[in-house]
Amino acid sequence: MFRTLANPAPGQLPIEWEGYGPITGDLVERYGAVTGYVARDMPEGFVVQRAIIALCGPTAAFVAGVTSDDTFSNLVIGPHDIIDGVLYRAESNLFMVDGLACEWRKERVTDLHPENDEHFSWDCWAAYPVDAPQLTALHSPRYRAEMDRRRRVSNNATRHERRARSEATIEKFDPLEIYIRDEWMCQICGSEVDPETRYPDPMSASIDHTVPLSKGGDHTRQNTRLAHLRCNIAKRAELE
Repeated sequence: MFRTLANPAPGQLPIEWEGYGPITGDLVERYGAVTGYVARDMPEGFVVQRAIIALCGPTAAFVAGVTSDDTFSNLVIGPHDIIDGVLYRAESNLFMVDGLACEWRKERVTDLHPENDEHFSWDCWAAYPVDAPQLTALHSPRYRAEMDRRRRVSNNATRHERRARSEATIEKFDPLEIYIRDEWMCQICGSEVDPETRYPDPMSASIDHTVPLSKGGDHTRQNTRLAHLRCNIAKRAELE
């Protein structure tokens, strides 16, 4: 069973999930509503030959297309009622289970493969109580960290590319690499830089170019070092 987490750690998603989505036999519990899943061949005349069906209680179902491994595909067929064992298209996304008002919601959690930086998604239709919190931007901590790293790399290169001469070498790298390499010590004043101090605080971390870009330096790992923002600004002022 994939459960709702009562006290998720900071940055942790409030729900359990795994792989590309639930398969036959799995259960998903969301704030007290429990959904089961079955993938099966559909009767002649149905909109698809095979579907995955999310089931909550004896009469509520959500039907969708399946992938080759019997997880949810992008094909949405929609909510259904089960009457005498037969699926009928439901008029509403809302339903009652044991006196609890529920609705069908789509979950999509993005994560990175453990072996590489390719991303994949958990796709799932599950029953939620109508008053349950709305979960948005469901990305795993590993995925968020990698996207933050990529943004830093892109922003860092773009920002310094504007200041460099046209023939300068511009490497794309995460400034955090330089900060860690220099052991969070300012390479201008020699004192420690607090990793928790953020820009625009004068004591925050910044990238300094040993040979300034304005003097023909390159934006490379070899030509960059960690400096307090105030030390970096003071150095630039002395050179101007």
